[in-house]
Amino acid sequence: MRRTLLAIIIVTLVATESSAQIVVTDPAVTLRNSITAVLKEYLLNVQRDQHAKLRRMARRLSVFANLDKYAAMDPPRWRTRRPEEFLFDGDYNAALVFGDPAGAAYIAFTQPVIAAQQLVNRLPAAARRAFQARLATLNVADAAAISATNDTGQLRQNGKRSCQLSTPWKQRR
Repeated sequence: MRRTLLAIIIVTLVATESSAQIVVTDPAVTLRNSITAVLKEYLLNVQRDQHAKLRRMARRLSVFANLDKYAAMDPPRWRTRRPEEFLFDGDYNAALVFGDPAGAAYIAFTQPVIAAQQLVNRLPAAARRAFQARLATLNVADAAAISATNDTGQLRQNGKRSCQLSTPWKQRR
């Protein structure tokens, strides 16, 4: 019983808050941070005022002037698929215009790496690992090129669709 009571007293004394902590402040850093905060707030207010003024000017301009004269009457035509124009890369060019998620055009356009697994198995272990790492690098580069080709084609397809929409300022009214 005494041991338990003694243990509780010791734990209570040790667990009390220590008052030997010292607060350290650096007036130069505090001043620098205060000046930075004031300047950032000032810049934010200036930018808000400029934005509001530009919006008012644009609203006033659209009331007094017809903005249709600034619209492109015939948006630029996107390149269409005409493989006969290109001697070797017609399908790849079409993939750049329309997209190719499977990568068939890229595979047909590039020189494939010949499967040499039987030759690789004859190499010593260190040479085999080095060779397989280089082949893996080629595979990653091919995958990135296929993905980039498809993304470019999809971007152009989406751009072609957005050209068919009406002008943006007519949509906002």
